[in-house]
Amino acid sequence: MRSIISIPAGMAGMPIGLFLALTTIGAGSWNAVLMTTGAALGGRFEEVGDIIGPISTAVVAVLAFAVLGILVWLRRRRLPAA
Repeated sequence: MRSIISIPAGMAGMPIGLFLALTTIGAGSWNAVLMTTGAALGGRFEEVGDIIGPISTAVVAVLAFAVLGILVWLRRRRLPAA
């Protein structure tokens, strides 16, 4: 998602300096959280994987259904009424 956020920012006319500053702050913050979490978990990575695995599967399923729902909604909006 972070890699395509530049498209709407550019379309909205966001100044590149502001965009770069905000992107740097956001990416730096996110990476700091991930590094801190990784350091705190240390060798318990497999335990975390056992917990996160089913959760990530559920998140992917919900996102897939949401995308499918949006596509169906867009398709119905474009079809003329019968």
